[in-house]
Amino acid sequence: MSDQATCIYVLRLLIPVCLLLALSVFIAGPSTWRTQVLQTVGTVNVPNLHKFTHSSRAPSAPARTLIGRPILSRAEPRLSFFRPVPTYEHASENDLRIVSQYLVRVEFPTPIGMSSYLSDLANGGFMQYLPHDAFVVAMDGFSVQKARKHSGVVDVYEMPTRMKIDPNLMQYMATALSTSKAEQIAKRHDASGPTLATPSQNEHKGRWHNPHVYTFYAMLVYGGARWAQDANQMTVQWHDAFTQMKISANIELVSPGKVLVQVTGALALKQAVALIAQHPRVRWIEPYKEVTLRNRDGALAIQSPDANSHIVWQHGILGAGEIIGVADTGIDYDNCFFNDVATPIPAQCVAVPGAQSPNCINHAHRKIVSYRRFPSSDFQDYRGGHGTHVVGSIAGCTTNADTPALAFAQQVMIAIFSRVVSDFPVFHAFMCKYTV
Repeated sequence: MSDQATCIYVLRLLIPVCLLLALSVFIAGPSTWRTQVLQTVGTVNVPNLHKFTHSSRAPSAPARTLIGRPILSRAEPRLSFFRPVPTYEHASENDLRIVSQYLVRVEFPTPIGMSSYLSDLANGGFMQYLPHDAFVVAMDGFSVQKARKHSGVVDVYEMPTRMKIDPNLMQYMATALSTSKAEQIAKRHDASGPTLATPSQNEHKGRWHNPHVYTFYAMLVYGGARWAQDANQMTVQWHDAFTQMKISANIELVSPGKVLVQVTGALALKQAVALIAQHPRVRWIEPYKEVTLRNRDGALAIQSPDANSHIVWQHGILGAGEIIGVADTGIDYDNCFFNDVATPIPAQCVAVPGAQSPNCINHAHRKIVSYRRFPSSDFQDYRGGHGTHVVGSIAGCTTNADTPALAFAQQVMIAIFSRVVSDFPVFHAFMCKYTV
């Protein structure tokens, strides 16, 4: 056999072996590289909404390699990458004043006073505990620098956009894209016969087009004296970006903490979510859900044997002069069933177990006399809005005469306690001591 033939023979043997080795490394070895490859597939190019981007990023690390106990979140933190925030050595003062969300990793057990320390640094009071041993905090660059000075802080990381997106919305988008692709393939199949035609370049650009309208909510971190102006400017930025991307969209700021977004087409849905998740003021994105109100039926069923009359209400028992304490995920006090134009913000304070807070009461608010939160909670409702729903069923009442009040105790006042699961051991003792 000649030398040339021998080389060809050896190469034929080595190429399959090399391919098998590369495949085995991808499947079994380092998960960081594998995850990066998988995350790169299907990424969407969108305009950058950040006024300031970190020029010198530190190496990213997957969540499973972070020091401490694993992070638990609905949004699959195992698939997210956490970038330590740089030192801002070359940032201008204006850049340092930009507010964003950060994941603050703390030591275990959490040092005494850590929650209060981070709460004082939080912009607009936004801070949420994320099991285990982490806090999501809205801060500017100055506050990030202060947070890192605490001996109990392991490090501060940029908040991954993936952890802002509801897994249900991720599945919703995947289904929409799959359905859209199947519909387009079926149309080409019908038009070209049994053999599918290769799409042209123009057809390729429009192959994901889907006439369906998709709706989702973007929950915001809000606060500060200029919030109304900032929020309006933010929605204008989104609208301009959508126009640039040729996305047909309707954007509505339905409350200081929530934006309703409607887009046309499955690919537009994916692009819009990817763009909005970048914004530093966006804390959570979830699909819009049709809600069927059953309070009318519930009020009838409770008040009469045959569920056809409001016997209790007819006797004038509407809850006037009473205060009900509710411990839940919080409350959206700007909701139309609780808001008070004359007193927009109810009395607020951080509850310390075993201590009294006499200044945390304001009977002038039409529905909420006190809003207390535990150190690991905040003054906003949780993503699913459970607390707002519960309080609405108990005492929700609008100032609009055309909107019927269907809460069971329409005239009752509320003292709300915003808490998370980790607060439960101290909650019962605290409630027993507290009276309004």
